[in-house]
Amino acid sequence: MLYWTDLYLEHDVADEAMTVAVASAFGVPVAAVAVAPAGTQQAAEAYDRPTTRVLVQREPFLQPGDFPFRLSVVLKGDAVDLPVDRLRLIARALGVAMITDVETPSYSDEQWRLVAPDGWTDVVLVDSDDSDEAFTLTPETRRLLDAHTAPTQGTHLRQVG
Repeated sequence: MLYWTDLYLEHDVADEAMTVAVASAFGVPVAAVAVAPAGTQQAAEAYDRPTTRVLVQREPFLQPGDFPFRLSVVLKGDAVDLPVDRLRLIARALGVAMITDVETPSYSDEQWRLVAPDGWTDVVLVDSDDSDEAFTLTPETRRLLDAHTAPTQGTHLRQVG
């Protein structure tokens, strides 16, 4: 079986920290999680390895908006669900806010699941521009997120550029 979804992160995180956080959230060994650039031979090889249970593919470009870092998460075998509780664990471990379409009442371009670094989550409205896939928080949503963002956010930052 296979399950796939995208996560959009407010800031980037190091591959090592992502690997540990995802492994912990899914209760799998660190060796069962692979992080690779999307659409590369490295990602294809990681997916084909029988020991890989979760593949996190990093998009090679930054998107405009509040959530510029796109990750495609592929779950293999018996790790075929991605409930919000797992996203909360990942957000807390990494100190990062994210949006996703996981467990939203109905998929739309404006309605997304927001997960704050402290684990708080809600279905929120974001302004999206279909021409460039930018996701920008509405002012009200930004205030909600800021209230749930710890001042220690960013301890697992990844160098970009």
